[in-house]
Order: sequence, then C-alpha cells, then structure tokens
Amino acid sequence: MKKQVIEQIISAYNVNDSVTVEVSEVSIHNDFRVEIRNAVTGQLIWRAWDFEEGFLFDLKANLQRFSQIS
Repeated sequence: MKKQVIEQIISAYNVNDSVTVEVSEVSIHNDFRVEIRNAVTGQLIWRAWDFEEGFLFDLKANLQRFSQIS
C-alpha cells in the first residue's frame, strides 16, 4: 500500500488530540509502519506494517476508536 493512500485514510478521521498517528517508511522494500501513540506519554497503543493481514481493517478500527464524534 502506498504511503499517500495510508495518509488519506488517516486524514479521513478526525483523530482527537489524545493520540499521535505516524506513518514511517522504515523498509528498503517500500513497506510502511503506522504507529498510534499516547500524545502525552508517548506510550505505544497500536503498531502495524501495511503488509500485515488485516492491516486496513485494524487501522480503521483504531482510528475510529480515537476519532472525535461530530
């Protein structure tokens, strides 16, 4: 999955200020890792690689968990 696609998915959610979401390219094979961390403590809440089974489902579920309700 391309980084731009992942970033578009993330931007579609209104994630609250209690967390940070970061997309990192840390592989020579153009793989991306997404991390969701507590914004205050930096504690890791969720992390996955884009090639992992269920990545997209889990990413959306975690983004929804931290999204502000309009």
